[in-house]
Order: sequence, then C-alpha cells, then structure tokens
Amino acid sequence: MPEPADRLAREALERDLDRSFFVKAGAGTGKTTALVRRLLAVVRAGGSLERTVAITFTKKAAAEMKDRLRAELLRLVAEEANDDDRLRAARALAEVDAAPIQTIHSFAQSLLTRYPIEAGLPPILLVEEETDLDDALDRWWLEASDRLLARPDLREGWKALFELGVRAEFGKDLAGFCLQNHLASGDPQVPDADVVGAVKAVREAAGVFLRAWDAARPMLKKEYPEFEAGVERLRAYVRDLPDDPDRLPERPPALRLTGVSTALKPHWQGPLGVKEARDEVEVSLDGLENACKWRAVLPVVRAVVEEALAWRRARLAQGRLTF
Repeated sequence: MPEPADRLAREALERDLDRSFFVKAGAGTGKTTALVRRLLAVVRAGGSLERTVAITFTKKAAAEMKDRLRAELLRLVAEEANDDDRLRAARALAEVDAAPIQTIHSFAQSLLTRYPIEAGLPPILLVEEETDLDDALDRWWLEASDRLLARPDLREGWKALFELGVRAEFGKDLAGFCLQNHLASGDPQVPDADVVGAVKAVREAAGVFLRAWDAARPMLKKEYPEFEAGVERLRAYVRDLPDDPDRLPERPPALRLTGVSTALKPHWQGPLGVKEARDEVEVSLDGLENACKWRAVLPVVRAVVEEALAWRRARLAQGRLTF
C-alpha cells in the first residue's frame, strides 16, 4: 500500500510536541485520527490533557475527537504492557471531559469566564445566542435612530444618504458589522474623505490627457466638434477646479470617443496614450465624486459608530457576550 503524500506532516504532528500545529485537510482525510494520535503522544510523554488545547471548527467534531480519544485511552489501560504508559493513560482518562478540546468560541468563552477581570469584564458573564444579539440590536436601533435622525448637525448627512438611495436602517447594519467584526473594540477608525487628494488626482490625470490630445490633434485630418467641445469643457473644468471642497463645480460629461477612435487609432496607445489617459480622467472623476459623497455622509457614519461603541460598552459592563 503506498504511503500517504502527507506522511512527513503526520509524523511531525505526532513527534514535535513542543510546537503548535494548524491541521488543514479535506473531509475524510484523517484529521481527527491524526489529532487523536498527537494527543496520545502527549499522554505518553507525560503531558496533561488539561493543559493541551485542541481547537475544532464544530462542536460535533470536538465531541467525536473526545470520544475517539477516550476509546483509545480505555484500550491502553486494558492492553498496555508498560506500567508507566498504562498509569499515564488512566490519569489522562480522568482528564478527557475537562480537556480543552472544543471550538474556538467555546475556548474563548472558557478563558473569559476564568479571567474576566483581566479581560476588563465583570465577574459574572452572560453568554447570549446570536439570535439574542439580533433582537437586542433591533431594540437598540429603534432608540438610536430616533436620536440620530433628530440631530440638527446630521441633517445634511441624512439628506445625502437618502439621495443616494440608502435607507435609515443602514445604521443598524453598520453597527452590527462593527460589533460582529470587533471593529468597535476601541476608537472607531472611520477614514476621512480626502477630497483635496481627489482634486489633485483629477488635475494630474486631466493634465496627462490634455497633453496627449494636444499632441495628437494636429495629426488628425478632420474636425471632431463634439469631442473637441468635450475636451474644452474638461480643460475649463480643471482650470476652474478650486481647492475648497465646498465650491466644487458640477462634474463635466464623460468624453465619448465614438467617431474619434478610428482617427486616433495610431495614437490610441503607445507614447501618446490618448485612450488610457482618457480612461484615467474618468477614474479620477469617479474618485472625486465618491470622495464628495463620502464627505457628505461621513458625520452620520461616525455618529452611528459612536452610538454602537456606547451600546457595546454598556453590554460589556453588564457582562453580555455573544459568540
């Protein structure tokens, strides 16, 4: 029978007991068997199961690993000829139930329950189901949204959001995302809207395009009034583009290359790069438009995250956790 392709990894898993391993393999490939063999090796080496952590993805897998480990230890107690190994197996058998063979959520819960003060939590913890968190989030948002919608300083931000087609319930989704991804564990890192940087990018991209167009234009044999009018609108737009984000003019129409593409084909790419330069102008204008939208809604986003932080702090003060 050919040896398995991962033989060396399996041997290291059973032999190298002074390091931690992450075991990744498909279903039915023997992960549980390999981990049970490692735990048995720990027992034979005189180690304690209560001080050995084995993390699984599901509670079912953790229960199966404990059952298999218990069966192997019972076999060793009954059949092992070496007295020391038999004694170690008997001692380990008494530790199986308490051994930290569990999911990452269960392991984290056990640590927080054991060391709540060190984790900044109250001594008594209440672990809730995910459905409990969903219900609590709904109740919290009913109250928080009333406060946020009533704030005069957020009126323009809400207006900008609604004009973008965003519903007020986005705040609940944002808060839930923050909480579930632990983004609200400290100060919220909400990025600023870099409108000034976006304006600079538009100027640079437009400058590259206009230079490419000015170099290519004398080589064309006919007039393209519609396209050339668009070029002049872009030129005027960039010339009048202020640094003040509150005074930005309306975005110019996109430059349509229909009819010009054939004539410009020799200069489409290559040294002049008219098409690529035009594309970069549109990308930079998109960036400026998005930065302006983000700037408009930023006060609301920050206010929602701050509300979520306050709610999370209150939950932690009550010892409420969800895994």
